[in-house]
Amino acid sequence: MKIKLTVREVLSYSFFFLVSTMYAFRNTRLEFSGLLNTSIVTLVTLIFLFWFILGKYNWKFTLVFISLILLSMINYYFTGNTWLLILCLAVFFSSSISMRQLLKFLFVYRSMLLISIIIFSLVGLLPLNIIDLSKAGKQVTGFAMGFNHPNQLAYNVGLLMFLYIAYNHNKLSWFHLSVFNLIGMITFVLSQSRSLLVSILLLDIIVFFLKRNFYKGIFGKIMDVICQKLTLIIPLIGIVFPYMLTRTSGYFKVFLYKINDVFSSRFTHSGRLLDNYPLSLWGNELDLSILDRLYGYSVIDNGLVKMLYIFGIVGFAIYVLMSYFTVRKLLKLGYNLYAYIMVVFLLWGLSEDILTNFAINFTVIFWAVMIDTDLDKEETNGNFE
Repeated sequence: MKIKLTVREVLSYSFFFLVSTMYAFRNTRLEFSGLLNTSIVTLVTLIFLFWFILGKYNWKFTLVFISLILLSMINYYFTGNTWLLILCLAVFFSSSISMRQLLKFLFVYRSMLLISIIIFSLVGLLPLNIIDLSKAGKQVTGFAMGFNHPNQLAYNVGLLMFLYIAYNHNKLSWFHLSVFNLIGMITFVLSQSRSLLVSILLLDIIVFFLKRNFYKGIFGKIMDVICQKLTLIIPLIGIVFPYMLTRTSGYFKVFLYKINDVFSSRFTHSGRLLDNYPLSLWGNELDLSILDRLYGYSVIDNGLVKMLYIFGIVGFAIYVLMSYFTVRKLLKLGYNLYAYIMVVFLLWGLSEDILTNFAINFTVIFWAVMIDTDLDKEETNGNFE
């Protein structure tokens, strides 16, 4: 079968090829940095300008374009960070190609890159990085398989599982889910990442309900309402919970810390960040040396708090609102699975730093529904039920 692509589609796939290549090796010794990183960012920006010139646009595109590009430019000015810019460009490029084909491309290509990293670690080109970890008060051993930390292996395996289920939604079988659950268990044994297990479990439940008649009627409507509300509630919890850890007392504080212990004190570290660093409207270049000096630890796993600082109050608010309106639109059009994947990613972001860049957070491509409601470009009717 011949595949005929327009110039804009070729440009879009070129963008995702370059960005995926750059981000796949993030948190490894092969991470792109310096001149190479700058060159790729410059190239994808030029590709976007060419892509933009070739298009015709309606008022919806114009509104989203002005808002996101202006935001990313201001953020770059204050932080020197291109993560938000790449996320925004991904939204526009994804609006001109079939969502399902894009998801398939990302799954296949990122799978090849992840397998390469694992092979490199097994043959000695990258370190295995066997690390002792503290999980809920217990000492365990994790294998990073070429990454700097075992959790980063879990992120990348989780990414592939979400991508596969998203693009193959109408052909999913229980065999597929069983295989992916097995891969998830193997990854857990290696990485000891409990967040990955919880995310996979939630996705299993969602797929189960979507494939069964439980989703029909009033139950489905209740699920949709909950899904929309969670898009706003989860970011609120992600910020308020760590903020309150250091500002409450008595039994309530004991209760909060018991929950915090389940998350391996992740909210403690986020609370320390909120205590010691001022917030800004447009984002800051985050230097965590103060936390290192005061507490001897500076890793922030709460992706929502990390986003609040890197993107700024305005960028964080726009991300949350865009996610909310995207989820609402996806549910209205019948793209239920896409909507639920966005919510599960937000939940995952409570305990892992996966939201601030396109290395793992592919869900921003669903924002394209705010520009063009025909995500699958006439391939399907969009109905996932």
